[in-house]
Amino acid sequence: MTVRVARPADADAILALERASFTIPWSEESIRSDLEDNAAARYWVAEVDGRVVGYVGLWRVLDEGQIMDVAVLPSHRRHGVATRLLEALIEDCAAAGIDRLLLEVREKNVGALALYEGLGFEREGLRKGYYPDDGDSAVLMGRAVRRP
Repeated sequence: MTVRVARPADADAILALERASFTIPWSEESIRSDLEDNAAARYWVAEVDGRVVGYVGLWRVLDEGQIMDVAVLPSHRRHGVATRLLEALIEDCAAAGIDRLLLEVREKNVGALALYEGLGFEREGLRKGYYPDDGDSAVLMGRAVRRP
């Protein structure tokens, strides 16, 4: 598996991951805009045998990074893809001078919560009824980024 910074040519693969992973996926327009025009956005993809099997997206706001989404193809889940993507993101953020990472995750998503906690994220709050599709709450999580 290789992890690299995403390019505009990865938009279709990222969109497919979104659709396979979320009930309310990001739009094609949003993904393409982030990859092509948004200087605050940065995405990473994981490839296996030349095929994109996972991605993570981040928006930088001053010295903070907001993790927007982490998605892995169902066939490649529980194989360390999300961990590798997040480790690459954290390493790149440290080098870029980002001091803190933030994210929101469904309260019911026990696997994702364990993943983030294993990478040093801590629960910082709760947004009740955050997700419009089922009314699930979002757990707010954050962690400091250690600079090299």
